[in-house]
Amino acid sequence: MTLTDAMVEFVVTARPPEAALRQADARLDSLDTALRRGGTTVEDAHPGGPPTAMNRAWRIALGATDADGWPVIDATVVALQQHSPGGRDAADAVAVGTAVAEWTSNALATGADGWSIRGIAGAIGAGVAAARLLGLDAAGVRNVVGLCATQAAGLRAAEGSEAGAVQSAKAAADAVEAVTLVRHGFTSSADGLGGRRGLFALLAPGVTPRPDFGWTQT
Repeated sequence: MTLTDAMVEFVVTARPPEAALRQADARLDSLDTALRRGGTTVEDAHPGGPPTAMNRAWRIALGATDADGWPVIDATVVALQQHSPGGRDAADAVAVGTAVAEWTSNALATGADGWSIRGIAGAIGAGVAAARLLGLDAAGVRNVVGLCATQAAGLRAAEGSEAGAVQSAKAAADAVEAVTLVRHGFTSSADGLGGRRGLFALLAPGVTPRPDFGWTQT
């Protein structure tokens, strides 16, 4: 089983514990409050583009960079909620995406010098949260992971600056783009994470993370 195999299986089969779901609900409520306070709604878009889900994710994430947790994941899920009638609920998607983002962040921490680990981990987590929310099957999740991995970027030096906020916003938009492309038939590599030319080989060569995402899979 490859590293990507393990992540795909987790995303498709995981059952988030109640504590994780409560935390996810609290984050989504906090984001909603912050958006209302700032006069931003899910209909607001990137100032240079139309009101698409991708541009809404960009705008929401940009305004939520000071939030606790993984605002890039929360913003992605909020921007896509209206596109998932009958699918998984938002808290479930946020919880699964957060578990993946935290695993990715921890796995990269020992080797990704100079890269924005939170930006990269957030992009992967947001992508799988979007895939979970929209009910993609294993093949779809694999393609989303690969598309997010190939776009993952960001400089650690930019964190805390306006450029860092743009990195977070771009990661949310990329996650929405990835899941949209997959729903229209786009594919990606079989092992975008652990392959010989995958994410870890590029950013943290020599690191071999254990595929342990913290929850029992069904």
